[in-house]
Amino acid sequence: MATFAWPAFAPKGATADRDGLLDAERAKAREEGYAQGQQQALAEQAQTKASMVAALQELVAQRDRLAADHQAAMTDLLFKALEALLRVELATNPKVVASLVTEGLDVLNTKLAAVSVRANPQDLDWMHDTGDIEVVADDTVPVGGLAVAMPDKSVEFDLLGKLRDYAAMADAGSC
Repeated sequence: MATFAWPAFAPKGATADRDGLLDAERAKAREEGYAQGQQQALAEQAQTKASMVAALQELVAQRDRLAADHQAAMTDLLFKALEALLRVELATNPKVVASLVTEGLDVLNTKLAAVSVRANPQDLDWMHDTGDIEVVADDTVPVGGLAVAMPDKSVEFDLLGKLRDYAAMADAGSC
C-alpha cells in the first residue's frame, strides 16, 4: 500500500496508523527526554552535594585551626583572670589563708609547734591575720600558694597550678 504525504489523499486507515506511530514516537521521545533530564539532574545534584561537603569540611578545618591558634591565648587569659580573682579574694578575706593552713594541719594530725609555713614574698603583705602560725617568705613558692612542712610530712598548695594541670588534662582529653 502506498503512503501519501498529505493526509487528505491517504486511504482511510493509513492516517490512523501514522497517527499511532507518531504518538508512539512522541511518547518514546518524551520518555527519553525525561530520562536524560533526570540523569542530568542527578549528576548536578551529586556535583552540588560534593561541593557542599567540601565547603563544610573546609569550614570545620578553619574552625579547628582558629581554636588551636587561640587556645593558648584563651588559656592564659583564663589563668590571669583566675589569679586576679584569687588575689582579690585572699586580699579581702585574709582569714582564708589561716583557714587553709588549719584545714591542712587537721588533715595531717600535726601539732602547730612543729609546723613551718612558707609563702611567696608577694603574698606576705596581705597575710597578716594567720593566728599563731608564722609565715616565712620563700621565692620558690608560687604566687598565691602555700607550703606547709612538718618533721615527717609536707603539703604544698598551688591553686593556679592545679587549675593549669586540670586544663592541660582537659586539653589532652583525659578528664
